[in-house]
Amino acid sequence: MKKCDLPDFPVLDGHTPDTYLEELARHGLDGRLEELRARGARPDRSDYEARLEHELGIIRSKGLSQIALIVWDFMRYTRDRGIPVGPGRGERTCSLVAYALRISGIDPIRHSLIFETFLNPENKVPCLYNVPVFVCTQRCEELASYIASKYGQDRVTPELPIGPTSPGRDSHLSFARAGFVRFEILGIESLTLFEALLSRVNRSRSEKDAIILENIPLDDEATYQVICSKKPPILNLYGLDRITEQQWVHQTWIASRVKPERFEEIVAGISLYRPGPLAAGLATDYINLKRGLHPVGYESIYCGIYYGEISRLLEETCGVLIYHEQMIRIAADVAGFSMGEAANLRRVFGRKNVKQVKRNRKRFAKGALSKSGLEKYDAERLFDYLEHLGGYCIRKSDHVFWALLVYWAAYMMAHHPTEFGTVAAERAKSPSCT
Repeated sequence: MKKCDLPDFPVLDGHTPDTYLEELARHGLDGRLEELRARGARPDRSDYEARLEHELGIIRSKGLSQIALIVWDFMRYTRDRGIPVGPGRGERTCSLVAYALRISGIDPIRHSLIFETFLNPENKVPCLYNVPVFVCTQRCEELASYIASKYGQDRVTPELPIGPTSPGRDSHLSFARAGFVRFEILGIESLTLFEALLSRVNRSRSEKDAIILENIPLDDEATYQVICSKKPPILNLYGLDRITEQQWVHQTWIASRVKPERFEEIVAGISLYRPGPLAAGLATDYINLKRGLHPVGYESIYCGIYYGEISRLLEETCGVLIYHEQMIRIAADVAGFSMGEAANLRRVFGRKNVKQVKRNRKRFAKGALSKSGLEKYDAERLFDYLEHLGGYCIRKSDHVFWALLVYWAAYMMAHHPTEFGTVAAERAKSPSCT
């Protein structure tokens, strides 16, 4: 693949974009691991280092180190200027390099996200690399102005808002020759609320004791009590200015049916309340299994020799296949596909190309026999089940972001109800929210 036509990014003397990115990523990973340990986690350093090296190798091979440095640069600008940004949504949250560089606030190893869904080494054809950045609505223009001044106004294309997740201005940076890169600056009202809320809560706190959203523990019992309460929805999941009736129903469904007790269950609840998973019965299966009940047909779907092989991969969703990421790991761990090949298998299912499906079905059965000892009959049943759910599964990387916003809002309601109520009332009266 040819390198994209990018603006120059100055690197330190003695460095190339590849070596500079590696130095920044390794230094950033040290900081992230230190933070995780400070919060009581026990990350396996060898796992993180192996994943980082794997990703850096793919980024180098794609000629994308300079793109990563450009994104790192303007995300560093947001931190230096105190511009509130979201933890990241979509495929870039699948990158440990992005997490180490603080381009993303989501740990892809902790949340079982797969890098190859973002950059697939199996794909040789240039494709669109989309990098959405969610920013406080009131400061979108500030970030867009910085990017334009540093990299050229001609490279910034302002567009009209394109949907409810972007009430602020969208600014696309397009760099193209053989490839195409789009950086989207998307305003989201929820981040504006969090900025005002944290400013009020931290006013009487020292810098050491200040609340930082990313550092909020994800196992706080009071927070889950708020999420499962009968109170009005705590936060619009999609950053809309007003909570709609559909949002009310969605959050009530999560509170009354899913009753999340772990962060993974918030992600599952948000993911399942979609037309596809609801139509396929995945939501009903998940709720019944969470309550200790087997849905109709459970034994016929998850039975025989291969159930033991995939139970670990489906443990976080109570044995129900919900996410694309789970489908990819089954193809890799059970049938020996590379992660890149497994990521492409998901696309084969979506395109419904009969010849490609048939070819991959044969490959899957052969690989499952050699890697996991599955007989052809069992392997083909598992493949058929993956194909069936290919059109219904959800990308987990799209929903961890919204789950974090919901959790953070619930945490602030649980521990700082007065400040939360005051800020919410002020935001409701703000002209930007009408």
